[in-house]
Amino acid sequence: MVYLAVALSAALGGFVQSITGFGAAVVMMTILPYFFTMAVAPSVSTSICLGLTVTLAWKLRKSIDLKLTLPPTLLYAAASVTAIRFIGSMDLRVMTMVFGAFLMLLGAYLLLTEKKAAIRVTPAVTVVCGLLAGVCGGLFSIGGPIMAIYYLAATDSRESYLANAQANLLKTRTAASGGSSRTSFSTRSAYAPSPLMRRRP
Repeated sequence: MVYLAVALSAALGGFVQSITGFGAAVVMMTILPYFFTMAVAPSVSTSICLGLTVTLAWKLRKSIDLKLTLPPTLLYAAASVTAIRFIGSMDLRVMTMVFGAFLMLLGAYLLLTEKKAAIRVTPAVTVVCGLLAGVCGGLFSIGGPIMAIYYLAATDSRESYLANAQANLLKTRTAASGGSSRTSFSTRSAYAPSPLMRRRP
């Protein structure tokens, strides 16, 4: 059951990300916390999403602009790895409630926001978006929507948007995967289902 849920969520997430440029982690993190703890689910999601992102980034590699994607990517990676280091000391019940609130706010924003992000890209906006996305990515494996808003405002075509968003996700998810490994959340034992899922009525 656990492996089927992971496979189905990965397939659905991959479909969503190939169309919107992000969303695989959002889809997976609405499902994985039912089978893994909030300390482990982001690591599972990040590892799977990394494979999806590699494929899309390679396909769109000719449209990647390093000058555009590098600054927010470095900020995202630094914030993400820092956030991952704090996961082990956090109360999982509090973290789960915060994650629930985060999903509701994210959903409300995505429903209300317009197709074209109404922000002007400045150095300050780059710093805020990069750091905020990194913290959300490190804690919940969901930083893509924030960076999607940034790249929608910073690019002038769908192909450029998708390419630079995937370049950002590729670099940051690689860094996040390494951070997860160092904090031991990516070991085989950590991927065991949550004890809550093994209880019998």
